[in-house]
Amino acid sequence: MPSNRGELNLSAYEEIITEARKLAEEKYKGYGPDNIGAFADFGCLVRANDKIQRMKTIYLRRFNSGVSEDKALVGAVPDEKIDDDIKDAINYLVYMLMCRRGQWM
Repeated sequence: MPSNRGELNLSAYEEIITEARKLAEEKYKGYGPDNIGAFADFGCLVRANDKIQRMKTIYLRRFNSGVSEDKALVGAVPDEKIDDDIKDAINYLVYMLMCRRGQWM
């Protein structure tokens, strides 16, 4: 942990980026490049928005009902957690930049 609260905790940042990259690698094996290639950067924006809207719905359930995250997830996609949505959103935004830069496949 940084000694100065004004410093970015780079090790924690790198840990999260590494987790997101591992998830991207796993999903790429299952989906391949065509799901991104079909709609490029706009498709990535839509998919990132899907993840953000899902998290928004769960957070609103939590805050409006005063329930735990586990209870707010009832009825949501089975076995998918907020942390996975965050990593997916990170990945879709990276893919978006890759598409914009002509670096996707």
